[in-house]
Amino acid sequence: MTTEPERVERFAAHDGQVTGVLGLGLCAAVVVTWAVDTSAVPRWLVAGALVAAVLVWAASFRPRVSVEGDTLVLRNMLTTTHVPLAAIDKVVVRQVLAVFVGERRIANAGVGRSRRQAQRRRPVPGALPAADEPTSRRDVVDVADHVETRLAQLVQEERTRLGLRRGSPELEALAAEVRTEPARLELALLAAALVLLVVALLV
Repeated sequence: MTTEPERVERFAAHDGQVTGVLGLGLCAAVVVTWAVDTSAVPRWLVAGALVAAVLVWAASFRPRVSVEGDTLVLRNMLTTTHVPLAAIDKVVVRQVLAVFVGERRIANAGVGRSRRQAQRRRPVPGALPAADEPTSRRDVVDVADHVETRLAQLVQEERTRLGLRRGSPELEALAAEVRTEPARLELALLAAALVLLVVALLV
């Protein structure tokens, strides 16, 4: 008997990756310059570049929004939060994505609008593309609008599948299943880079 593959949907990332590439390039230039001539760059500056590189990576490339099976996965700079879809009461995209589970608000920078976009009136929902249409077509629909609408649709589908209604005890039980995990790799790299920076400043 074959099992149905788990649904995975990944949503477009924010536009900060260009800045992230530039930041990583600058950090790399400092390290390469030091590797070529160790007297050209002080060690503390090299260590500082490593700290900056980890932070730039975590801020620009790690934030992501995806749906894996019946769970919304929100990756932030240094944490990953797993939210049962059916437990979500509201999804709003302003400058960042905000998911509301009861009284709890969970934010994610993986999807968002600029300040100007957030203040503008949103387009008519009927103009949204189908779920399988690429979200990169900004000339057809705003990416943030697509994410907001699609997540709300998935939440409703999951509640219908489970036969749950707003305010039911089962939804409260699902809300208790929200969990946040640390980004162990990024935290370990950041700790190591900070140790190098302290040593370089003291020696």
